[in-house]
Order: sequence, then C-alpha cells, then structure tokens
Amino acid sequence: MDRRWDQPEGRIPAPIALTVLGAGLGLALIARDWTGLILWPAFFLGWRAGGVGAGDAKVWMGLAAAGGIGPSAAGLAALVALARLRA
Repeated sequence: MDRRWDQPEGRIPAPIALTVLGAGLGLALIARDWTGLILWPAFFLGWRAGGVGAGDAKVWMGLAAAGGIGPSAAGLAALVALARLRA
C-alpha cells in the first residue's frame, strides 16, 4: 500500500502539507504580496473547531499565501462549504 497518501482516513500527510505551505510562503515572499495571510486565522480556527484537519489547514494556508487575498477568499468559502458537508 502506498503510504504517501492516507487513504483510510483521508488525511493529507505532513510532508505534503508542509511543502505546500513552504512553497506558498516562498511565492508570497518573492512577490512581496502578503495579503493572503490575512485569512490565516480563519483557516487556523477552522482546524481548531474541528471542521478540517491540520493538513487541510496548512494546505489552504499555503495556497492563500501564494494566491493573495482574492483566491484566498474563494478558498475560504470553499473550505466553509466543505466543512458543512462533513458535519
């Protein structure tokens, strides 16, 4: 069985989540656009509330950092919709 992806539990492994988070931060640094970080607390609170896993939150944080505020707002809306489907 391929253990790079946790199929039974549907979790995003830490190496993948941390890679996406690091790449997103790197792109934000290069572009000097930190607006995507504004929504990080929402992703963090989504994890703390139990709506998403820690790996999911880290991936969304990385995508938000890389994309800026526009795509981040769309990502947050998708995150909320997915969390409601899981509940």
